[in-house]
Amino acid sequence: MLIASVAGAVVLGGVLVLLPREGDDAAPPAPGPAAMARGAVTTGVPAALPDLAVLIGDRESHLRAHPLDGVSWAVLGTAYVEQGRRTESFANWAKAEKALNTSLKVGAQRNPQALEGLAALAVARRDFPAAKRWGERAAGAAPKRWTAHAVLIDAYTGLGDHKGVGRALDRMLELRAGTPAV
Repeated sequence: MLIASVAGAVVLGGVLVLLPREGDDAAPPAPGPAAMARGAVTTGVPAALPDLAVLIGDRESHLRAHPLDGVSWAVLGTAYVEQGRRTESFANWAKAEKALNTSLKVGAQRNPQALEGLAALAVARRDFPAAKRWGERAAGAAPKRWTAHAVLIDAYTGLGDHKGVGRALDRMLELRAGTPAV
């Protein structure tokens, strides 16, 4: 999990540095808590609990108006997983599972973000066989997404599959060349 967090932080920092400015002299506006938490949740970086709460409220509000937005359901589910993991509130995991399954139902069946969220949920529940299945589906749905391999590292570690950990780590580093793993 540490590897995914560090790699995610590096990616998020790189994205923020490379974003183009809209005006020559104007500094870009600072992202709000929901945007910061969304960036963290979608890149595997831990988000601040208050920012997660804002993101969850924002996505819930958005989904009341746009219930068929599969990507937002995946973001909401992943935010619930992170909040539940950080607060040890198991009630969030049921909400996460419902949101992530809704994402798969209303969006693409091969939605890698929802599949990664289900893998992260399984890791949080310490159901490593399920985490492996969801993680492998996520990696198959989007082979170039390094974040799927990060959650697979956790799944393989939980299963005691050291060769699997090595393969997933190698693949993640290959996809994120130049980024330190730890």
